[in-house]
Amino acid sequence: MSEFLGLAYFTEIPLVLFDIQRVGPSTGMPTRTQQSDILAAAYASHGDTRHVLLFPLLILPNVSTLLSRLLPLADRLQTPVIVLSDLDIGMNDWPCPQLRWDDAYRPDYGKGLPG
Repeated sequence: MSEFLGLAYFTEIPLVLFDIQRVGPSTGMPTRTQQSDILAAAYASHGDTRHVLLFPLLILPNVSTLLSRLLPLADRLQTPVIVLSDLDIGMNDWPCPQLRWDDAYRPDYGKGLPG
């Protein structure tokens, strides 16, 4: 994963990656939560890279709103955006409101070259 994140960073490929963290099963605590991937995500690459790390309070109730903001952010910055969460937030059932799409919404993709 680290090599491909570095490749995406240096070739300026925008992407959004979700990392739902949990304690490994070899520890005997498969249902306990832990945020152990923060440093791995922050420094996931070869060389001098800076990744955008986001830690939302809730993911599933507003995943459509979250993605509608993250995809243009990754495209504008031309870099990977990593969303980190833990087991309790990422793998539990949450009530979700029905998606209402606004046709007037236009994402900000930043400056682009013509052609």
